[in-house]
Amino acid sequence: MAADAAWFDAARGEAIYVGNAFCERVSEWPTVNELMQLTRDELCDLAGRIEGTLSSFERGTAERVNALTSLDNIRRVMVRRGLHY
Repeated sequence: MAADAAWFDAARGEAIYVGNAFCERVSEWPTVNELMQLTRDELCDLAGRIEGTLSSFERGTAERVNALTSLDNIRRVMVRRGLHY
């Protein structure tokens, strides 16, 4: 998946794209294995985009929990790989 991955932002009805390639919209959030394949810049970009969508999710919703979990996973991947945010 890596550089041509996209994850769906359900609140806005649009995809969050990573990389330069155009991708189909999907309804999944990134897995740790998918995050491990991204570059530092791609991880930072994805984290920023997810953070930007947080205010559109109501507290306690599955979408917000998924977004927060994805942010935690991004941070863990960056620490594991010795990258700085």
